[in-house]
Formats: sequence, C-alpha cells, structure tokens
Amino acid sequence: MADERTNQKSNIIDLKKGVDKAQEVLNTPVDLKNAASKTKDVLNTPVDLKKAAKKTKEVLDTPIDVKKGVKKAGEVLNTEITWGSEDTSSATDGRKLHSRKKAHPSTIDTTSRDKKSVKKPKKKLKKMDLITDAILCLIVFVGAFLLVYPTFSNWYNQQHMSRAIAAYTERTKDMTPEQYDKFRKAAQIYNTGLLDNDHRFKPNDHEHAQYEALLDVTGTGIMGSIEIPKINVNLPIYHGTEETILQIAVGHLEGTSLPVGGTGTHCVLSGHRGLPSAELFTRLDEMEQGDTFMLKVLGETLTYRVDQIKIVDPDQLENISIDPNHDYCTLVTCTPYGINTQRMLVRGHRIENIYAPDDNGTVYITAEAKHVDLVKTSLIMMWPVAAILVLLDALVPVRWHSDWG
Repeated sequence: MADERTNQKSNIIDLKKGVDKAQEVLNTPVDLKNAASKTKDVLNTPVDLKKAAKKTKEVLDTPIDVKKGVKKAGEVLNTEITWGSEDTSSATDGRKLHSRKKAHPSTIDTTSRDKKSVKKPKKKLKKMDLITDAILCLIVFVGAFLLVYPTFSNWYNQQHMSRAIAAYTERTKDMTPEQYDKFRKAAQIYNTGLLDNDHRFKPNDHEHAQYEALLDVTGTGIMGSIEIPKINVNLPIYHGTEETILQIAVGHLEGTSLPVGGTGTHCVLSGHRGLPSAELFTRLDEMEQGDTFMLKVLGETLTYRVDQIKIVDPDQLENISIDPNHDYCTLVTCTPYGINTQRMLVRGHRIENIYAPDDNGTVYITAEAKHVDLVKTSLIMMWPVAAILVLLDALVPVRWHSDWG
C-alpha cells in the first residue's frame, strides 16, 4: 500500500521544481502565468496548469520535459516565457508570472511609428513665446502711440484754444460801448507809462497786479488772439510768459505795450516751437518780410506787416525797445530748433486792415473759432490705427496663425 502511494506520489508533477529546472536549463525567467493566459486566449478555454500537468503525466505516464514544453509554447504563442518576482496572490506556485512579446520583423507596423515621429503643432504656446510676443506687441503699441501723440495732442490743443477764443469773442460782443472804452483807455494809459519807466521789465507786486487786470474781459487771463494766415496759426494771447501759458498758447511779455495799437507802442508776443503737444510758433521761421499777421483785441482787428527778422541773444533787449514814432508788434520764439540758445524776432509795423470794416469803421472778429473738418480729422486719426494693424500682422510670429487659426 505504501509502495503504491509512493508510486502515485512520484507520478505527480512538481510544477514549482519543473519551473525552477526550466529556468536553470534555459537560464531565462519563466512566466507561466502569462503563458497560461495566452493559451487561454488562443484556446478560448480556461487553463489549469496543475490539472493539465497531472493529466498529462497520467495519460503519458512519462515525465514532462519542461524545457521542451516551454520552448515549444514560446514558438507556438510567439511569446518569450519569463519568470518574474514573487507574488503571494498566485494560487498555483506563489510567484508572479509575466511575458514579453516578441515582434517578428515582418509584423512591425512602420506606419504607426512614422505617424508618431511627426510632431503635431502645439496648441498651447510656451511661456517664453507668450512673453516675447507680449513684449513685441507692447513695443509696437508704444511706437504707434509716440507716432500718433503729436498729431492728436496738437489737434486737441487747437480745439481747446478755439473754444477759448470763441468764448472771448462772445464776451466782447456782449460788452457795451462804455465797457469797450473803459478797457481800452486803461490799456492806453499803461502803454503811455512805459515810455518813461526804466524798470518796466522788473515790475513790483502792485504793478504786476495792475497789469494782470488790464484787458482781462473774461477773467481767464485772455487779452485777445493772434492770427497768422501763412503758417495757419490762430491762438489766444494770455498775460505773461510763464511756462504754463507758453505750453498751450501765446504769452504777452510784461513790460511791453499792450496790444491795442497806437503810435509809440511796441507789443511783444512770445510762443514756443517744437513742442510735441502743440504746434504754436513752430513754423514761425517760415515767415518772410511782407507777410502779415493780425491781433484781435476788444472786438478790433490790428494788422501788421513783417518788416524785420532777426536772430539775437536772449539778453539783447534793445531790439524790443519802444519807438515813440511807430506802432510795432514783435513775435518771439526760440531758435535754433531743438537747441533754443537764441531768439528769433519777427517784427511787423501797423498797416491798414486788409478786411473791410463795418459802418462804424471798426473791424470786428468774424470767425469765432476754427471750423473742424470731420472728414480730415477722421482720416488723421484712422491712419495710425491702420498702421498698428499692419505692423502687428507683419511682426507677430507665424505660429499664432498656425496654432490658433
């Protein structure tokens, strides 16, 4: 009985030993679990290795050659059978089994590999690319702003100055003849007093306060306006030559005659040139002898014809002295352009008005303000916008179009 049991026990296949022996012979890890799984897929039948081994030994009554079996299974299944690490969850042999697929050269799919090798364009731009594009766009916008600013600022300043002149004109139209005479006589008295005043360019506080009140019809400091047809200038005239005034308009030089005309007067008006925010006297160097300009004060127009143009140093005041026998007006601006170390003086002498007077012999201001041509203004403001769009389309990298288009 004992011999029979021994014989039966010897006929039982020790799967674990068989696998260990196979690994020693093949010098390769054996993955029986994957082999069984693959066999199951091929046969579409659950595979019980332990029962299969027992059944095979019982039928054949012959020891199983694991080496040949594993090799044959690998050829049939086209799988390299390997032995993995331990896995306590395995019910058969307590070890984790796995396999590695062998690909035959004839079965390699080169099409899929070629598709993978072709990189698709990225939908998201890299961080550095976004920063670069943002800086580029910023540079374009800043450049366009600097290009547009002088035109827009000068246009805005002209509108503001036109409204100031229009307000002054309306106020003078509402004045009575007595008010006209009062303002004019006060200005004439001031002018007469300058002939004997050796310190007229250095007034004291009392004299300065009196000067500020003269010809100030609106209470805003405007005493009139100047029009220079040749260079398309029409600007208000303010008291004094402070920088705040010269940035936006023309200033009257205190200590010189007020712009009411008359023999023995010399009015001096100063204006900046070359400002990015306003044109002002920028084109004053285009004036020539024989050109005319007009002063419009208290509803009256005074016309002057240019008879002298000089370049002098800032301290040469003899060129703006009062001649008791003439009625002069001198326009002053800085020169050379952008350097401003000297002064350009454009002097004119009083002539008869070119425009026909009314029945009383007085020439009144007819144009309250410049007419704004909306078509021209729109074109001026549109071309910088068009330039920005063209620059952006040309400079922004192509990837924006390929990635997002």
